[in-house]
Amino acid sequence: MLPSFIEKHCHLDKTLLGDRWRSVPSVNNIFERLESEKEVVPSLETTTKELADQQALQTFEGRLSYEIVAFPQHGLLQTKTKDLVKEALDRGADFVGGVDPATMDGDIEASLNSMVEPAVEGNAGIDLHLHDPYHLGIFTMKRLAQFTNEAGLQGQVAISHALGLGDISASQAEEMAELLAEAGITIISSVPIDRKFPPINLLREKGVAVAIGCDNIFDVWSPFGNGDVLARASRLAEISGWTDEQSLAQTLSFITNGKTPLNSKGTQVWPKPGDEASIVFVEASCSAEAVARRSSRVATIYKGNIVSSSLEDIRNN
Repeated sequence: MLPSFIEKHCHLDKTLLGDRWRSVPSVNNIFERLESEKEVVPSLETTTKELADQQALQTFEGRLSYEIVAFPQHGLLQTKTKDLVKEALDRGADFVGGVDPATMDGDIEASLNSMVEPAVEGNAGIDLHLHDPYHLGIFTMKRLAQFTNEAGLQGQVAISHALGLGDISASQAEEMAELLAEAGITIISSVPIDRKFPPINLLREKGVAVAIGCDNIFDVWSPFGNGDVLARASRLAEISGWTDEQSLAQTLSFITNGKTPLNSKGTQVWPKPGDEASIVFVEASCSAEAVARRSSRVATIYKGNIVSSSLEDIRNN
């Protein structure tokens, strides 16, 4: 019995899962990829609703919780979508999205300010998708931390990918971790296997909230992925060399909002009286095995209600 899994980074509006198989041609840069996306998505025989079920919040009401990011895929300034983002917040979106203020928007200060302003006005959070590497990415993170503190948005800002954190020395990463922790900024990683990514363990040790997500699930960016966030947690443990039972079990914290059955001392901390009855049952002898073996899910309970089950006796009772 494990805490409910949480997918912290998923582009449901772009997935091709459910459509026909296709490979992903190589491109020279992100702008060519964006142009490819503009051509492919409108041409799909399968509708966006069928691919992502854009009425998912109604269809699955009472079966899941959610947060919506108003995400300007092709750049907030580049596509002049600030007003659309504000409209999305008025309609219930929870976060202002952003992507690579330097590379995509060409102006770090103006781009970040265009995220912070509507977030403050709309009482929303921020989710910046930051792929810019090395010191360009680090500088952007430092400026966002400053904006966050000045605007009083501590605890409401996330940086997805944050690849620059994987490009710097351990001492520099420690300094950045302390800065991010002070600003209450969450780091979300998709655990890429083709480049360095943020030092997850170091960030956690320094008090930075860390989560992982699948990001793209078979789309024009990648032909891989099936949306299994437990498999993504297992990949993190494998890449990181976390093989002992305690380390494997603690990996669950990145897909459960910090909840794990055992704490770092091996003491049971979940569940306890008063905890929400949102639970996943897996075929495993312990949480460490569930992570390492990517165990099959048997049943899922959300707030006390069975929403998915492969066992007839559970469903019938």
